Amino acid sequence: IFAFFAILCMYTATFVTPDPRMPQVFSSKDNYERFLPTLAKRYEQKFNPFRLKVRVHIGINATDPIDRGTTPDYNDCFFNCAGQKPNYVDIFASAGGSGEDKSDQQKRLQRVISTFCDFLEEAAEPDESGERGKEEGDFSDLRMASEADLGGQPPLKCVLRDFRAWTEKMNAASNATNKKGGRKEYPSGHFCCEQDSDFVQFLEAPMPPENKMYQAGSRNMEHFQDEVFFDRIDGALVLRAVVIEIALKATWEIPYEDGIKLDRIWERFVGDFAARAAKKENLPDLPDAMFATDMFAFHWFYVQEAMNAEVFDGIKLSLFLAFLVLLFATGNVILAAISVSCIIAIVSSVLAFAVCMGWKTSVSEAVIYVMVIGLSVDYVIHLGDAYLECPDEKREDRVQFMVTKMGVSVISGAISSAGAALFMMFCRSLFLVKFGMVICYVISVSVVTSLVFFSALLLVLGPSGETGSLTACWRNIRRRLPCFKKRAEQEEQVSEPQKPVQPRLYSSVVRYRKSLARASMAHLDARALALQLGHEAQPTEIELTRLGQEDEPPLTNPPDLPDEKGRMDAETSGKKAEIESMKETGGADLAEQAVPAVQPQEAGEGQPESDTEIVDLRDMR
Repeated sequence: IFAFFAILCMYTATFVTPDPRMPQVFSSKDNYERFLPTLAKRYEQKFNPFRLKVRVHIGINATDPIDRGTTPDYNDCFFNCAGQKPNYVDIFASAGGSGEDKSDQQKRLQRVISTFCDFLEEAAEPDESGERGKEEGDFSDLRMASEADLGGQPPLKCVLRDFRAWTEKMNAASNATNKKGGRKEYPSGHFCCEQDSDFVQFLEAPMPPENKMYQAGSRNMEHFQDEVFFDRIDGALVLRAVVIEIALKATWEIPYEDGIKLDRIWERFVGDFAARAAKKENLPDLPDAMFATDMFAFHWFYVQEAMNAEVFDGIKLSLFLAFLVLLFATGNVILAAISVSCIIAIVSSVLAFAVCMGWKTSVSEAVIYVMVIGLSVDYVIHLGDAYLECPDEKREDRVQFMVTKMGVSVISGAISSAGAALFMMFCRSLFLVKFGMVICYVISVSVVTSLVFFSALLLVLGPSGETGSLTACWRNIRRRLPCFKKRAEQEEQVSEPQKPVQPRLYSSVVRYRKSLARASMAHLDARALALQLGHEAQPTEIELTRLGQEDEPPLTNPPDLPDEKGRMDAETSGKKAEIESMKETGGADLAEQAVPAVQPQEAGEGQPESDTEIVDLRDMR
């Protein structure tokens, strides 16, 4: 049954998957958690907060995009990013230089960006002919959204494409009015970044009504404020970088394997284009200044991959450390292996419980799964320690002693822990609710596994005597190794006789055996156990009768243990003969006092418990 339970839990645990959603703070029924899903459902096309949007950066170092500064405060940029800035590459030649070289490089870069936007715009349109991508590769893997997928909105946001449309519109207006000197060229030779430059005039111009993202009263500057990056060097305005944004069909709730694959496809697509364009337009710095990323989702895919791998790696490491702790705590390989097998079954059952509850691995679940192992070790290691504490060598006696001594403590601890965790299930925080449920479940499974399955495994496979003991193994190794053999023989010759075992080790054994057999058998077990452990016990230390023979000399040559009952019978016969002689000599009163203490030993029943009380040897110091 235990093997079937463990295998079933392990199989179910293989269905644990990462949660594609962001970590939830509250329950799914809470208004805070319902806001974004409701927004995505009602405005799925035009405004879906979960939609993936790739952002291609041009002008920022692809290898080291962020200059994090040199002070320690700059290394952690989550709430305060002061001191951090993009690590720019002067690909636009606007941070110095002049003349024809600067103008020529800006023209070539404008052609590159416009060509790239044309490729993306073509990829966003439905491919009815099936001939798309022969020159630059198939665009289907990019999963770009079309205008139909976005409710008529354009999937591409490219500032250089709109700049080209603006120059064409200005040229058309100049031709209509026959205005001299009003024509613009594209690519522009007077691109950026003086006040009268073409690109600055475009940004200050109002948005054209034909733009599908048109907003009345807004300028191109407001529309592209997140896609154009300027800086000032010595008071002069400098164009640093531009960003091209592409909306995809996929959302960031897709499996992380697909998300990582999509990120690598875009990275390869942009890298190949940059390499070809750099060679064609003589822009050697372009491959290092052009890369694709997104606002958040691609990073979250890699976090999910790392979290999913590290959860199971953490569980494996924790189980290995638990085995080492159990091995050094018990000093027995067999007991440590059996204990770890039970812990593995408990951890697998927790993962299976999470799968049945519909939970997926997020930050809170990852923390809970690793903490489960500590809760699973508790009861098993206590029972294993009690198993080794028993002086008997038989498995049956050890298991009975283990359950009798530690069973009540284990159940009491389980009730108190579960009672404390029960109140966590009524919290508002989703992490505390799940943590409370997992603690209650782990405690329930741990109690059943430790008291039932663990005990059954010890009853069948548990170590007996010195089997599996590290101490015995080391002793045998020392005897066989030449470097230790002579030393071990010398130690055995000069070794002191073994000290008697303290009564505390076996007094509890005597007490629990009293409830398993009648009083006379308990006396025999107690005396035999004392002799076996090397304790020179006197009869008066083991049993108290009303014979009053406290001056009985100690046993000098105790017989073998199998003849212990015969010796007791001989003593009983001797006591009867003594009583008969007392009657003949006139000691009838004394004989009447002694008879009640002897008769129960002969009959085996009817003797008051107080007459043959088994006492704790610690009280007889």
